[in-house]
Amino acid sequence: MGMVVTVGRIRPCPLMDLRMVVVVHNTMRGAASGSILNAELLVSEGYLQ
Repeated sequence: MGMVVTVGRIRPCPLMDLRMVVVVHNTMRGAASGSILNAELLVSEGYLQ
């Protein structure tokens, strides 16, 4: 049980450096808690007020 991230299909992108597919399986944290963490990160990085 835990948090697992799998990255695949890494390829060059004409707009950005890389394009990839990321799959996350999170059995420790629910979707709501993950959404709150993402929102807090966006605020701390200055993307949201």
